Amino acid sequence: MTSDSLPAMLDAVLDPLNAIQETVQAALLLATRNKLPRPFLHTIAAAIHDLEHTWETLNEIATTLDPDRGKPKD
Repeated sequence: MTSDSLPAMLDAVLDPLNAIQETVQAALLLATRNKLPRPFLHTIAAAIHDLEHTWETLNEIATTLDPDRGKPKD
């Protein structure tokens, strides 16, 4: 797989997208500790859900296009 293939391009965004999702989860914990109003908490939680769904969708596309991408290289 070359770095300019679609699966490679999607792989390149999956780790940063996961890191963003983890940061937003940390923000939700902080917002909860700081007792922000429920609408803020719900909005942050919805953003986490959207990020998770986006990651799963992009990962599924990349895996469909290159089923061997997750296998160890010999």
